[in-house]
Amino acid sequence: MITPLGAVCLPAVSSMMRFLNWAIVCIIVAYHAEITYKEHEHVLEVIDLILYNKNNSSKLKVTLAELRNLLVTRPIRYHGAHFFNIDYSILVSISSVVVTYTIIMLQSIK
Repeated sequence: MITPLGAVCLPAVSSMMRFLNWAIVCIIVAYHAEITYKEHEHVLEVIDLILYNKNNSSKLKVTLAELRNLLVTRPIRYHGAHFFNIDYSILVSISSVVVTYTIIMLQSIK
């Protein structure tokens, strides 16, 4: 079958578009996970400031201390099926796998 001129590169273009789509999805997920982690740290800092720098009632101090203990012992984490945590380190690992796979695929093309 004779393909029209220019249609030879369509599979490569669609593969690159798919790769870019998944790369953007991975980056967005890791970015939002990092925002949540930073907010978690910020909430702990605010609780510490309220507990140690303000004159508050004992009931409020007990409640904030309990909340702080819960946040420290059970931090918010994004994960993939409880198998790995989602953060920038997993993004670097995924990108290194993709680059290695791409290099292997380029070497196999004649």
